Amino acid sequence: MKSKSIDILFLSAFLFIGITLYTTYSSVRKQESFNDLVDHTYLVKNKILDLESEFRSMISNQRSYMLSEDTQYLKIYRDRSSALDQMYEELLAMTQDNPDQQKNLKDLKKSLNDTRYVLNQQLKLFENGGLFSNRKVRNHINETDQYADSFLNAIRRMSEVENELLKERIYSQDAGERLTPYTFTLLGVLSFAIIAFAFFKQKASLTEKNELLKNKRHLLKNLLNSNADLEEYAYLASHDLKEPLRKIQIFSDTAQIAIDRDNPDDVRKYLQKIDKSANDAARMVDGLLSHAQLEKNEKDLSLNRLSDLFGDVAAEFRTAHEPDIKFSISSEETPMLMVYESQIKDLFRNLFSNAVKFRKEGDLVEIKMTCDQVNVKGEEYYRVSFVDNGVGFDQNYAGLLFEMFNKLNLHQNSKKNNTGLSLCKKVMDNHHGKIEAHSVKNECSTFHLLFPKIV
Repeated sequence: MKSKSIDILFLSAFLFIGITLYTTYSSVRKQESFNDLVDHTYLVKNKILDLESEFRSMISNQRSYMLSEDTQYLKIYRDRSSALDQMYEELLAMTQDNPDQQKNLKDLKKSLNDTRYVLNQQLKLFENGGLFSNRKVRNHINETDQYADSFLNAIRRMSEVENELLKERIYSQDAGERLTPYTFTLLGVLSFAIIAFAFFKQKASLTEKNELLKNKRHLLKNLLNSNADLEEYAYLASHDLKEPLRKIQIFSDTAQIAIDRDNPDDVRKYLQKIDKSANDAARMVDGLLSHAQLEKNEKDLSLNRLSDLFGDVAAEFRTAHEPDIKFSISSEETPMLMVYESQIKDLFRNLFSNAVKFRKEGDLVEIKMTCDQVNVKGEEYYRVSFVDNGVGFDQNYAGLLFEMFNKLNLHQNSKKNNTGLSLCKKVMDNHHGKIEAHSVKNECSTFHLLFPKIV
């Protein structure tokens, strides 16, 4: 009887183990299903962002072409227009199981076609009669903004739908992760000797999945940062770019009045102002494009000594400016760091250009780079300091130096819409670092580049 009871207990234990293993297997499969759903949502969100980016680029390049008459912009405009159709088809296929997104895509397609029709009409008017003396074109530009807003509203609706789906799926994913360890704990307590190997193996698998989830959340953070950048670019494009366009419109109308009055001197004067405003707009577009092209790709990371990159850039500037400008350049050896080589060289080029531009009249340009280690709020950094002997600036404006298109006029060589130092900040952001500016007016300027010791 006792032997029979033991057999029953063993049979019950094995039956329980079998049920537990089946439950565990189902839980893991469900977790993998949640992961697949989260991955799919990320893919859809990325595709939506790509679609928005291509749409903005299409409009930007069409207007850049009309401002500059550079056919390269026209080619990019047509390429972006073609790419939008392909991306639309891909999104259509990716959201077949979502009726709300299918409806949003239909609205989006109509707005896209309407926008492209108006853009092409603008190009025809531009090629036939010129942009700035034809009021119909300005009406078309307003009409384009209306259709573009409709397109972007559809994009926002699609993003909101995907954000809600992402929240639900991550919640389900987290719920599954919370239940799975309890299942394994129960299994270990009741039959530890039998399932120890399977337990540790499954735990390792869960650890790997948690790491993948952390990576996904890191990618989501980067995605949100990219979205914030896009919003900043959109704000700059819709506000700062309006200033030169508004001037072009005013000068065009004034030039037309001068033509009617047969006053060629005034016509020539206003055409020169139109040309200057168009150049300002083109520079702003180039600055935005330069900012947008500073992307992070870990494949481009390489181990470099910053002092070597500094030396390469210093050699470039000596060749470009001597004998007109004399340089005294020195640097300390720096540790090896994982950096984006091309971006760091661009950063040094901008700092060298800044030193040359704001040099003292008739003085030797002295540039020195030093390196030390500092602790900032409990975090260790390598601090690379770039010091020049230029005219300096008022320290009260240090925080505004790194804003894109800042309106500061700190020196006679200052230019509006300068993006050099804002590019430096973007480069340091890409390296998870910081940039600070300090100055003694009429004596020197120091830029501190802070690179984290562990990224």
